[in-house]
Amino acid sequence: MKEQIIYQRYYKNLLLIGTLCACLAAAINLLVDPYDIFGNDRIPYFNLLKPAAIERTRVFKPYQAERLAPKTVIGGNSRPEMGINPHSHCWEAFEQPVYNMGIPGASFYLQSLFALHAVTSGGGNKIFMGIDFSDFLIDSSAKHQNARSQIEFSKNELRLAPVLTGAPDFDHLRQRSADRLTALFSLNALFDSAVTILQQRNKNAATRDENGFNPYHEFNYIVQSEGQWVLFEQKNQELAAMFQRPNLAIKFADNSLSPDFDDLEQFLELAHTKNIDVILFINPYHIDYFKQISRAQLWSDFEEWKREILRIADAYQTVLWDFNTVDQYSTESPPPRNKLGETLRWFVEPAHYSSELGYLMLTSLLGRQCADIDSSDSFGIQLNQTMIDSHLKIIREAVIQ
Repeated sequence: MKEQIIYQRYYKNLLLIGTLCACLAAAINLLVDPYDIFGNDRIPYFNLLKPAAIERTRVFKPYQAERLAPKTVIGGNSRPEMGINPHSHCWEAFEQPVYNMGIPGASFYLQSLFALHAVTSGGGNKIFMGIDFSDFLIDSSAKHQNARSQIEFSKNELRLAPVLTGAPDFDHLRQRSADRLTALFSLNALFDSAVTILQQRNKNAATRDENGFNPYHEFNYIVQSEGQWVLFEQKNQELAAMFQRPNLAIKFADNSLSPDFDDLEQFLELAHTKNIDVILFINPYHIDYFKQISRAQLWSDFEEWKREILRIADAYQTVLWDFNTVDQYSTESPPPRNKLGETLRWFVEPAHYSSELGYLMLTSLLGRQCADIDSSDSFGIQLNQTMIDSHLKIIREAVIQ
């Protein structure tokens, strides 16, 4: 009998200690909020920077956008996430708050859903949507599927407003509850809370700010310790490997277009039905990026991709800007190996442009001069059917000599 009582006390104490530990961990995670899911105040030297959140942009950005309730949204992949600053002086008061919903590594389908989620969360009415050649490439030997299956929704889709995805309300609620519980009670979250606190005095710590922008702090460390040439070398190797995959194209063997073109049309259609103004823009590339496309024998696909994007934009009476040009901005030579600390003004590496170039883009996109910019040169071209052929010829001749 005594042994039974002892065991009962032991298990009760164990349960009590376990409960207290779980509650303590949850309290720490809630206070630190390492993934910025709960939106607690960001306190300098405590949780201002969010280094643990950078690998979870698809998790926290829907919640972040809902809290901010933006009037204007920047959409696309990692290029506009780093290059278009929602805090720029270019934005007028009626356009704010501005949220950057750039999602690194996501398909255009997900990019468009996330952008629509952000703008509808705040009753906004404008999306600046960056589009990228690589996001529309497919394995041309694969079997063409005419429509995306909606039998099963991904976690990323379930986090978004069901009115956009068509997902059941219960599944939406369950996913969002799981996100919060994981952020509160998981050991990973507790570890990331500790990392968050420890990284606060690291001026080179990666983070995302409250408006979804990636300030790319880690760039400074790389430039000072290894040089910017490392970033160019690594990205050129990645691009060569990506573009030289077998059967890469924008069309299937039966000559039908990549499903991403259908996704673009559906995005514009849905935006139109919700009275959301969309401005499309093609992201700028460094000259090295253009050369990788040419070396992979994808130049004809590249030009056809631009023509198809323009065709779709025209069908929905949508403005299309092309910043994907060969000019004084895209032809900067990266610093040599022995020049640590030196940086280019307009590009981080061949695929990602600087926020300073983003200011020039906003000058064109918004039709107003930005106070931050000391350049009087215009940047980018608003595409139309009259000049598309001559525009493509200029780029072709500058790259393929």
